[in-house]
Amino acid sequence: MIALRFTLMSLFIVLPVAAETTLQAGTVYPSGSRLSSPWTGLSFVIPEGWRGGFDTEAGAVLMQNPAKQQVLAVYGYSQGTADEVGEAVIGLIQESGIRVSPVSEERPDARTIDAVFQAMMPQGLGVLVGRVRSGEPGNTVAVAALGGGPAQAEMTALVRQVVDTVRWSPPQAKAWSERLHGVALSTSSSGSTYSPGGAGGGGSHASSSHDQIDFCSDGTYGYSMRKESYISIEGASAESVSSDQHSGQWWLISDLVGQGYVVLEATDGREFHWPIVETQNGAELNGTGYYASPSGRCR
Repeated sequence: MIALRFTLMSLFIVLPVAAETTLQAGTVYPSGSRLSSPWTGLSFVIPEGWRGGFDTEAGAVLMQNPAKQQVLAVYGYSQGTADEVGEAVIGLIQESGIRVSPVSEERPDARTIDAVFQAMMPQGLGVLVGRVRSGEPGNTVAVAALGGGPAQAEMTALVRQVVDTVRWSPPQAKAWSERLHGVALSTSSSGSTYSPGGAGGGGSHASSSHDQIDFCSDGTYGYSMRKESYISIEGASAESVSSDQHSGQWWLISDLVGQGYVVLEATDGREFHWPIVETQNGAELNGTGYYASPSGRCR
């Protein structure tokens, strides 16, 4: 059985078919279900004979059919071009341990990309078929099927069938970015220790760090980080300083289950995708707690 981080389905709750169901992680939905993601403004239908649910590690709705040695995946984002989303999805697939190399790419229209990849899986060589399409509201869906090479035509038809069921609406996540306009998220820490040692010797250690990112309403940002560490032992001392600065464009997007991500595109060519969760005093950004305050950088 081909696996793409999709296990323990029997431990999830399986819901009956509904006209439209808001997608939630940890639930498996049967064939015929129309799954709605208000955060991305996307909804789609699980095809006949398939069932699946959102896998948080894969970042997609993963589906299986007991009669097929295949995996079907649906990715969706509140914002992003077809090229950007296609590149991001290939990155996620490769992070799962599947190595892919491009075979062909076609663009039926300005909003759609069809692609075929050779896929090296633990079970051997296979094929990955995908279609990415962006909608008028700026949201984008990507559907991919992974399986054996002889099933390529079947998987292509399946992928296009799912994309054709997509309904588009304005994503709720678009309003989230406005809450970051003119905000600086920052975090600081400092500490010191002293050990008396023996025979008149001793040592001390002191450290401090500061991170800050300013989000401007014109879509630009500025980031700065500085960490310092000082060690002194019996008359000898050493200092370590590390820092980083970058600026560029920022976006706040959502995946299918409402997980927000800050995307930073730096002018030096680097790109960052940091998960963000709102907290009482600010936000948790990329796993670190930050305090919110008015930005002195944005005008």
